[in-house]
Amino acid sequence: MSAHPDPTKLQPTGERGRIAYTVAEVAAMLGKHPNTIYEWVQRGSLPAEKLGGTIYVPKWALARLLSPATHDESAPAAAPAGAGGEVA
Repeated sequence: MSAHPDPTKLQPTGERGRIAYTVAEVAAMLGKHPNTIYEWVQRGSLPAEKLGGTIYVPKWALARLLSPATHDESAPAAAPAGAGGEVA
């Protein structure tokens, strides 16, 4: 018997299984510099949690950034506005 799991029985973690993204992933998805994302987190404009040495942005917070018009009523001040990284 092998000590390694059978790769045919493993299921890859898909987007549905994700609950959070790293700052680098969020920056890439939004076309922003990672420092911009760190700034949003530091200001409290973008919810995040630090686990070990890595900052994670919850999937729901990223969804709010990607479609702010559908989430404006529930959290109007949380989504960054404009291309310059200014926070509303």
